[in-house]
Amino acid sequence: MACVPPSGTPVTPPFAPHWHIGGVFLIAAGALATGWLLMSAGARLAPRYFARTPHGEGGGNRGEE
Repeated sequence: MACVPPSGTPVTPPFAPHWHIGGVFLIAAGALATGWLLMSAGARLAPRYFARTPHGEGGGNRGEE
């Protein structure tokens, strides 16, 4: 019987433990890392947008007059 390759996009790393990692997992992990990097950059570039307010309201005028 012929060996049928698995469907999908599995990746086997060259180091131990040689697990088969699916392409969907790699895409999701890459999206998570990209999102984290973009949110970190956004927090540094626009800190007022990410600031916490006492009652949980959004940004804008926080009583600083």
